[in-house]
Amino acid sequence: MVFNADQPISSSDQDLLSRKPFAKSLGDTILSYKDNNSIVIGLYGAWGSGKTSLLNLVLESIEKNDSTEIKKPIIVRFNPWNFSEQDQLIFQFFNTLSQALKRKDNSETLVKIGNLIETYSKVFEPVSYIFPFIKSFKSIVLAIGNFLRQKGENKRQNLDHIKEELNQLLDQIGQKIVVIIDDIDRLTPNEIRQIFQLVKKIGDLQNTIYLLSFDKEVVLNAFKEIHAGFEKQYLEKIVQVPFEIPPIAKDDLYKLLFNRIDQVIVDIPQEKSDSPYWGNVFHIGIKHYFSNLRDVSRYINTLSFSFPLVKDSVNTVDFLALIAIQVFTPELYYFIRDNKELFAGISESNTAGLFDRDIDTNRYEVMFDYFGDYPRENLKELLSRIFPKLKSVFGNISYGYDWQGEWRKEYRICSPDNFDVYFRLSIPDRELSQKEMKLFLSQANEKSKFSEIISQLIDENKINRFLELLEDYTNDENFIPLDNVEIILSTIMDQGDNFPDVSYGLFDIDTPMKIQRILFQLISRYNTSDMRFEVLKSIMDQSSHSIYTIIFFISLENQRHEKKSNQQQSEANDGLILNPDQRMELEQLAVEKIRLWARESKLSTHNKLAFILYRWKTWTDQDDEVTKYVDDLIKDENGIVKFITAFLNESTRYGEDDIVGKKHWWMKLKEIEDFTDLKIIEDRIRNFAKESQMEVFSDKEKKAIEVFIGTIEGTIEKII
Repeated sequence: MVFNADQPISSSDQDLLSRKPFAKSLGDTILSYKDNNSIVIGLYGAWGSGKTSLLNLVLESIEKNDSTEIKKPIIVRFNPWNFSEQDQLIFQFFNTLSQALKRKDNSETLVKIGNLIETYSKVFEPVSYIFPFIKSFKSIVLAIGNFLRQKGENKRQNLDHIKEELNQLLDQIGQKIVVIIDDIDRLTPNEIRQIFQLVKKIGDLQNTIYLLSFDKEVVLNAFKEIHAGFEKQYLEKIVQVPFEIPPIAKDDLYKLLFNRIDQVIVDIPQEKSDSPYWGNVFHIGIKHYFSNLRDVSRYINTLSFSFPLVKDSVNTVDFLALIAIQVFTPELYYFIRDNKELFAGISESNTAGLFDRDIDTNRYEVMFDYFGDYPRENLKELLSRIFPKLKSVFGNISYGYDWQGEWRKEYRICSPDNFDVYFRLSIPDRELSQKEMKLFLSQANEKSKFSEIISQLIDENKINRFLELLEDYTNDENFIPLDNVEIILSTIMDQGDNFPDVSYGLFDIDTPMKIQRILFQLISRYNTSDMRFEVLKSIMDQSSHSIYTIIFFISLENQRHEKKSNQQQSEANDGLILNPDQRMELEQLAVEKIRLWARESKLSTHNKLAFILYRWKTWTDQDDEVTKYVDDLIKDENGIVKFITAFLNESTRYGEDDIVGKKHWWMKLKEIEDFTDLKIIEDRIRNFAKESQMEVFSDKEKKAIEVFIGTIEGTIEKII
């Protein structure tokens, strides 16, 4: 199987797109640079244009240069998307550079420079690395102060001194350091800006050459928030030598596609692949699906997975065509799969011996209207080739029953006996195609339609996948115009509490955090805090189905404000949605919303009750308000159980040799005591737990009672 189609090529031997001359030109530019000052070279190309492959060819060109007059540079690759937060990114950058220079086979001077850069990196070492056990903001500030006093260091003076010493050493080595930073366009707008600030202000060391690879439009969009109207000038100031990746010639793209297809169907006899039939199907329809390298990769990856499993039961050309339909127009693929009678077999005549052509034609025309992204006539020709039944509808060609035997022998998809074999493998039920995403987002100009879509995705258990894919579109004006942002924000905020909270694996983030990432990215589309504030106020006013999503959003904004409070004023608002006064006003609006939910008896049943109570208590100056609510809630058994269930937590524990962990249930009694007298609750729970009334409670509520009593008695580990 060929599952590496999306992997970049590593040498010119694999170059099927004739890019070696361009790569050599770029490599020669790097080698010919004599000045000791740092320089930045930009490699511009859209997603799917093969930037990483081209970088590999550039490095190969540099490595193979045998000129005795040029000393080969030191190559350092830095992957910024592995890190987050500015200090961590900067620290890891210099740490990566240091490790590359400290290799044992390097000169003594390079190793010395590497050690010095390692010292330089410690100036930017994140606080969480130095003090991982410190949680509160106040404690962090005190710890940093003590740390700096003990070390006797002044960060700014230390930075300037080390950098000056570094530049002196780098001036002497007579060797360039080429730093490759690829796929910058995968980062968030804030992270993109950080990379360019790093290159421009901190990493501008002597004898360094930066080669940055990115989609120019994505980077310019990231600059808009800070440099509105001057994005291009700002980019031009940083990138002194820009290179635009040349467009891929269609013939070269098709040559690459054929090469990859040949690797997949390598063991299929020539007569079974039917070259003339393939040529007609490809040129009439399939080739119009392919525009860039990513299209080829997506197609080959799907083909590589599917074809080996059915290769002995399908016509190769038909399957190649069907996979193209599946990858690029998946809705059509499912329409074909679910409407076998429209595609397989022959057209039946009516009682007069004639085809009811008008009725049939209308049914297919509606289909073409729906799948209109693909050129209509090409799609019609493609489907007519692989499904001859359509020729009876759109043309004057008819097929008799004898044709069905021939199609069956050739394993054609148009045979009713073979049709189902082609659909044994389908996109998973929870997957969403790009076309579906575009269709959903196109409905975001009308609140009612978009709300229906979100509700449907929840019902179909596809909402998590929708959130994951939505991040690819949040900053794309073509798919989400600014006029539609408020509707998307409003819908997600109003329905967010109803999204099933799931994560897929240890490193996946949970649903509430996925929601918050989307909300942050979308609200950041508005240029000013005043605009963002007015939009958020309007959304909060309209929201009636969710409360936790809103409160969580404000809580995260509070954390961002707290984090920024010790930074310089010029940096203080970077990454913030609101100013302090606006944030406080939203807090009070949220408190009013909590009070409303409490009056309407909706709050006690919320699965995030504990979180909401803490925020209510923190954000109100009426000390007895939350206490009174809790006292009223726990007057009866149902209220008590709802209350303690809100503090029930689940985690997974692993033993030393465990591969699969065990569930562990726990609760912090101290958190319950923040709201009520623990002894009163304990006595009442023990009373009705003894009276065999447990059957009225849900499984989770029963578990909460068990864990509560077990924690008090010490049979369950007490968490402080």
